[in-house]
Amino acid sequence: SPNPLIPAWLAAMIAHSQWTAQGAAVAIATLEQARGELIPQWSLAQSVIGLQREAVHIQILQQLRSLHRHQRQYKRAFNLKQEQHLLEQVSGRRAFHGVIPTPLTPDLPQYAPELVAGREAAIAQWLERLSRNDCKLTVLHGASGVGKTSLLRHLIPQLARQIIGAREVVPVLQNHYRPWDQHLYRALQTAMPMALQHPLTDPASFLEHLRWNGEHRLLTVLIFDQFEDFFFFCADGSAQQQFYQLLRDVLRLPFVKVVLSLREDYLHYLLAIERSVDLDAIDRNILSRQVRYPLRDLTPAEAEEVIIQLTRRSRTVPVGESQFPMAADLRRAFIADLAAKGGTVRPLELHLLGAQLQADQITTLAQYRQLGESPKTALVRRSLATIIADCGPENENAVWQVLFALTLDNNTRPLKTASELCHFLQEANPQTSVAAGEKLTLILEILVGSRLLFRFPEDPEDRYQLVHDYLVPTIRAQYRDRLQRAIAAERAASHRQLLYLTRQRWQAWLMGGVMTILASLLALGAWQINRQRQQAEAALSNAELLTLSTTAEAELAAGMGFNALLTALQAAHHLAALRQQADSFPYLTRPPIEPRVQLRVITSLERAIHQVQERNQLQDHSDVVWDLVWAPHGEFLVSGGRDRTVKIWLPNGQLLHTLTGPTDSITSLALQATGANTYQLLASSWDGQVYHWELRRTRGGFSDVLHHQWQASTSPLYSISLAQDRLATAAGDGTVSLWDLEGENQGNLTGHGDAVRWVAFSATGEEVLAVDRSGQISRWHRNGGLIRRWQGHDQAVSYGVFSPDGAMIATASDDHTVKLWDLEGQLLKTLEGHQGWVFAVQFSPDSQTLATASNDQTLKLWDLAPTPEGIQLRQTLPGHRDGVTSLRFSPDGETLATTSYDTTIRLWQVKPLTRPRLRDDLWEKWGVQGVALAPDGRVAAAGSDGMTRLWNRQGKLLHRLRGHVDTVTTIAFSPDGEI
Repeated sequence: SPNPLIPAWLAAMIAHSQWTAQGAAVAIATLEQARGELIPQWSLAQSVIGLQREAVHIQILQQLRSLHRHQRQYKRAFNLKQEQHLLEQVSGRRAFHGVIPTPLTPDLPQYAPELVAGREAAIAQWLERLSRNDCKLTVLHGASGVGKTSLLRHLIPQLARQIIGAREVVPVLQNHYRPWDQHLYRALQTAMPMALQHPLTDPASFLEHLRWNGEHRLLTVLIFDQFEDFFFFCADGSAQQQFYQLLRDVLRLPFVKVVLSLREDYLHYLLAIERSVDLDAIDRNILSRQVRYPLRDLTPAEAEEVIIQLTRRSRTVPVGESQFPMAADLRRAFIADLAAKGGTVRPLELHLLGAQLQADQITTLAQYRQLGESPKTALVRRSLATIIADCGPENENAVWQVLFALTLDNNTRPLKTASELCHFLQEANPQTSVAAGEKLTLILEILVGSRLLFRFPEDPEDRYQLVHDYLVPTIRAQYRDRLQRAIAAERAASHRQLLYLTRQRWQAWLMGGVMTILASLLALGAWQINRQRQQAEAALSNAELLTLSTTAEAELAAGMGFNALLTALQAAHHLAALRQQADSFPYLTRPPIEPRVQLRVITSLERAIHQVQERNQLQDHSDVVWDLVWAPHGEFLVSGGRDRTVKIWLPNGQLLHTLTGPTDSITSLALQATGANTYQLLASSWDGQVYHWELRRTRGGFSDVLHHQWQASTSPLYSISLAQDRLATAAGDGTVSLWDLEGENQGNLTGHGDAVRWVAFSATGEEVLAVDRSGQISRWHRNGGLIRRWQGHDQAVSYGVFSPDGAMIATASDDHTVKLWDLEGQLLKTLEGHQGWVFAVQFSPDSQTLATASNDQTLKLWDLAPTPEGIQLRQTLPGHRDGVTSLRFSPDGETLATTSYDTTIRLWQVKPLTRPRLRDDLWEKWGVQGVALAPDGRVAAAGSDGMTRLWNRQGKLLHRLRGHVDTVTTIAFSPDGEI
């Protein structure tokens, strides 16, 4: 076959001439054709004298990129830049890979072995792990940017060359999940070393192919990369269930291994699989330590070895082609800066900033120190400038506005949706005619592709976040500098115009007022300087307030109520601080905030306060929170979860105390008072243990003593319930056990054939209710006598409780419903509306309201009070970012506390705030002219009828004040509210 290298080189020469003579479009077509012919024949394109294969390809890519940028096709130019970087990486011209793009074709070189530097031990561990019979499933997890995808892409070619147990290995990689089944079938077909025996059309045919592989001495390794995307791109419940069933069946097959790779903060999503199907092949524990493989950051020593390997490799390329000999003292200083905060080095950060070092050809410590007091910050600034330039010069301001909107003044990185960012762009650029949405799409694609932003796939809209905290102060400082420079340039132009006019006047008035003009110019100069400073501060302050208020409104529209309330409050506090600053001297006066911005801030706060029922978020758990309980009078609450801790909180969010000691997940809690400031707290855990603490309230918080601990079951404990001196436990082996508080067994309640998921005493403590995974509901006397048992649901029942008045029982199920029963097991009502498993259900203390919590991330409030319409859904409360696992009413019934997979506890106001309407029948005729608010909340209104009216804050009319004979136009209270 002919060598395609020479025609490609000739095309590059011809295109250079075509650009000048015939235009960019003709040159692009020539180069694209050459590139299209070179890539599929890469292995045939052998280097010849004077022509290097990689150099010709890179030359074509550089020309194409330049032409596309000239045509303002920035996304295409960015993709070509990524392809060029890939080629430079595998050919040794680039030491640090920056961002690893996906190869556009299998014919292109993929990943050089050296690029896995620092992970050699992990690769060896994986090869050993996949050769073991006891490792059917492996869950690879780690933080974003730690190198999971890179590790797998280097593992796959090594697996393909392995012989494990006298079997060839067939690695199958899937990283697209829309739709999951077609992509999986296509991935298997691509990976097979021979043609498939029959078409892949459904899970049954897929399983049949895996069996065929096993019978023909093949070991199939199914690798699902970026598996968190599955839960968002495959939102249909039936499609998810089909995948879960396929995974269960695959794990039961011999000679098949499965790898699930996902970010650490999405690990708990895997519990949905365990909950839906019986994973007996892995002992029904998808998150066990035997299954999980954590990938961590690099230690400084590992990071140094990585740099040594990468830079040594880069020196093997021909002389003059991007050699990068990095000095040892520079290497150590660079690593020390990267590890300064946490003591470890994130691989993504190492490669991104290392790539900037190489781009700037900084090879010595002296050059590095010349970057300034903070070389890392300087590298970040330069890297930012490079990435922003990829978006095009006309989009530079918009990119900076997007980056600024993704920061807060407390140097944190908020998550924002594209809608929020688009809203901010439109507000910040009301004069532009360019569609903000189209521009934003381009910007986000390039920023995500450059790994400056993370994209979080969520429903209904993806969210975006800066990749690291260290970017925030740099972005905010540069944004401030840009604003000041822009304002200074504008003022300089105005100043030049003013000087011109002044010169004209000076020539006209020279004989009459030289000294007067000079004095005026001096005053004008001082005024100009002060005005320039004020305008810079005003622009920044207005931008910050506008960002906060538009974000609050977008969060409110997206159902993120509590976030909206916090953001609106932050904006209001910031506005109040700006307005209260003293005007001590005219030159020091801060500029006023624009009226439209002030109104926007006030309006967003008013809407948030009246529309948001979420009143607080308690955050300190590091994993799923499974349960909580209130103190008897609501003065504090206690939570427990999968992070094996129990935490005591005040309702205002203050963490008072943390109890540690359990060795597995806390699943359920019970609390009761034993004295004025003493309590006993009991907790169950997944390893079958019950923990009994004695708590004492102190001035500074709590003291605790682990009074007792006992093994209540060899199976996991799902739930406990406490009634005075008796404790009931529900276990995975189908038993309900009764205990005294010293851990002595008082009897077992048997008869359930599957795991008992919840147990609860009645309000009197005389009866026990239990529900199980098979859908059965049982009601016992506390002495052990069975009262009644019935089949309540077609699927697993997760929760069951008595109403406080003892008239009803409510149960929640995986079938997405809640059912209400009388005490004899007769169905009263089925409540439908949740779109996922219903995890929990609770009655309010007065038995008039029912609250339900679901995996669909919502809780619902139902009115149980007798009405002609019967039981009605009062309200649906969104807010949690993941499934809601439990909920409890406060003792007074005013507050509802919920826990979630999202690791938070949230407090909700049960009844929404209402706006009292201030009415007077006489207003219909005369109207209102003025309103004033007293310090104690009273409201006064002036009318056209000459009368002033006074209300209290509840809306009750207190007085009509007569005295004027004509319209009252202005009204005000004295500062003390007495007059």
